[in-house]
Order: sequence, then C-alpha cells, then structure tokens
Amino acid sequence: MTPLMRRLLPDVTEVTEVRGELSAPPLFPEEEAVVARSVGERRREFATGRRCARLSLAALGLPAQPLRSGPHGEPLWPEGVVGALSHCAGYRVAAVARATDLAALGIDAETAGPLPDGVLEAVSLPEERAHLARLRAAQPHLPWDRLLFSAKESVYKAWFPLARTMLGFDMARLSFTVVPDAGSSGVRGTFSARLLRPLPPAFADAVGGPVLDGWWLVDEGLVLTAIAPPVRRTTAGPGDKTSADRAGPGPSHPAGPRTSHRPAVTLSGPLPASTTHRPTGTPSNPVPAGTSHRPAVPAPSPLPADTTHRPTGTPSNPLPAGTSLRSAVPASGPLPADTTHRPAGIPSNPLPAATTHRPAGTPSNPLPADTTHRPAGAPSSPLPTGATHRSAVSASGPPAPA
Repeated sequence: MTPLMRRLLPDVTEVTEVRGELSAPPLFPEEEAVVARSVGERRREFATGRRCARLSLAALGLPAQPLRSGPHGEPLWPEGVVGALSHCAGYRVAAVARATDLAALGIDAETAGPLPDGVLEAVSLPEERAHLARLRAAQPHLPWDRLLFSAKESVYKAWFPLARTMLGFDMARLSFTVVPDAGSSGVRGTFSARLLRPLPPAFADAVGGPVLDGWWLVDEGLVLTAIAPPVRRTTAGPGDKTSADRAGPGPSHPAGPRTSHRPAVTLSGPLPASTTHRPTGTPSNPVPAGTSHRPAVPAPSPLPADTTHRPTGTPSNPLPAGTSLRSAVPASGPLPADTTHRPAGIPSNPLPAATTHRPAGTPSNPLPADTTHRPAGAPSSPLPTGATHRSAVSASGPPAPA
C-alpha cells in the first residue's frame, strides 16, 4: 500500500501500516488474554495492531516479545521505546522509536467523514469551533471536525505515557494550517496544540513546554495525525548530536543551520584591548597549546606603564626566560626620573650585571645633590675603586674637600 503515516513522522521512527488484516505472526499468550472475551472484529483489529507493532519493533532491532496492555488499555512498550497504535475501518498502523530519539509519540487514524451529530460540541472549545468555521469556508472539502478529533487523540497518546494522568478534550486548544505539497497526493498540513492544564514534571522535563506541534494528512479516504517531539537535550558537548539532529529533517524536525559562534576577531589581527582571550592551541589563537594568554597588545610595541607584564621567554617578550620584568620604556633610552629600575646586565641597562641600580638621570650628567651614590669604579664615576662617594660636582672637576 502507499505509505501514509510514514509521511508524517521523522526518519528515526519505524512504521508498519496495512490495509485489511495480518494473519501472522501468531500472538503471544499474554496478548491473546487481553481480547479473550472480545467480539471477532475487536479481536482481529487488536491482533493486526500487535503484529504491526512486532514488525516495527523488529525493524528497530528488538527481539519478538509480547506487547502487554496497561490498566487503561494503553500498550506497554519495551524499556527504552516510545510508540503508538491506531486503527480504523480497513487500516491499521503501529509506529515506534527509541526513547533516546523521541520524547513521546502519538498517532491516530480515522475515516475521512464528518463526526456524528453532537460530537464536535463535546470534543471542542468555542474558539476551536470558530477556527474550524474559517477553515471550512476556505476549504469546504476537508473534514475539519474529524481532523480536530483525530489530532486530539494523537495529543492524548503522546501525553499519557509521560503524564500518567487523564487529559480531557477541553484541556488542549488546537489550530491548523494547510501546507502546500505539490509532489504528493492528498492534503497535508500542521497543527499546534496548547495544553491548558498544569504540566506534570515528567512531561515538562521531557517535552519542555505546553505546546505540541504535529502534522496531519487527508488522503485515500483517511484522516491521519501524528505528534513526535524529539528528546529535549539541556546540555551537549562539542561535536555531540542532539536528538533533533538524529531525528533528521522529518516533518516535525525542519533542517536548519546550527553554526557555533566564535569571538568576533580576525585570525591575523591582535586582540583588541577589551577582548577576552581565546583558548591556546585553537585555530583562532596562534599561541601554542599550553601557553598562557598574552595581553591584548601587538608584540613589537613596548609595554605601556600601566600594562601587566607578559611571561618571559615567549615570542612577544624579548627578556630571557626567568628574567624579571623590565620597565615599559624603550631599550635605548635613559630611565625617566619617575621610572623604576631595570635589572642590571640586560641590553637596555649599561650597568654591569653585579652593579646595584643607579639614580634616575643620564650617565653624562652629574648627580644631583640629593641623589644616592653610585658604586665607585663604575664607568661613569671617576673615583678610584674603593673610594667613598663623591659630592655632587661634575665628573671633570676635582673632588670636593673632605
């Protein structure tokens, strides 16, 4: 037969749908017991539904096993599986998926005819009836009342296994949209169901909110509806696929770009002063992995006086590894009067390596009267080695009287 329900569900779902009845495989005794006292029609539709379910579970990779019924008649799916069954005159369908892919699954099939008198008022809200009247005026050939009933059945089948409580027809408000589908027969569209009651924690955690979105189809004399919300993932590591990714671009999972953001800086440019650092070893940071981040200044520039130091021994700091920081002044210039000293013995400080710091000022100028002494024997001091400090006179003059 032409696939119908298959057109409404994502690729992670296994669907078996048939016209008429299936006579094999035989039911398990536990399944036979459920309809032991039922009339023939009910036994046949039940048996075909269970056989469709077994075929769908086999396609999912599960072994043959009895599909028991719960206290409300609901099928009790194997651990780790979500699923739903439906049947109407001449049509049976079963759909299953792994619980790691879909949070819930609800399907329903109905014959494409109007509801019996009085049923629409019993299953709809006043605003829904007004909405259906507008839809009927635009497309009078579609059975909108039957479509509303079927969609509410799908909502309930998706709701109950998670919520474990009843959901009345007046506890969900539905709206419908027609979707152009030129390449297929029938008429297809989407619907949205807003739940009008508090959500049980298990349902809220799995689905995430009070709105369920589904698809519908009217074709070959049938009305079909389906809801298949993907598993709600709250965290995902790099490279992880979400359940929506695994579900694929099915009807309820439109494909779209999922681009992760990067800091808004170019690969070749220096980091702006207000930009936080990027992890080392990544394509957008040329610093080797394991290296601490550099301040956001270009490497050739000297460090401004209020900038924190960069680690020694890195390409952006010419100091040998293990050397203490130097003041932020050009290497060839004298130390300004208010600048802290640079370590002796480095290229930008002419003092010998063992010499203590000298006062601020150029080497050729005499020391001011209030300046501390320089060690005797230094290139800029005329005093013999071992002599006491000299008074504040020029280097070419005689020493002051003692």
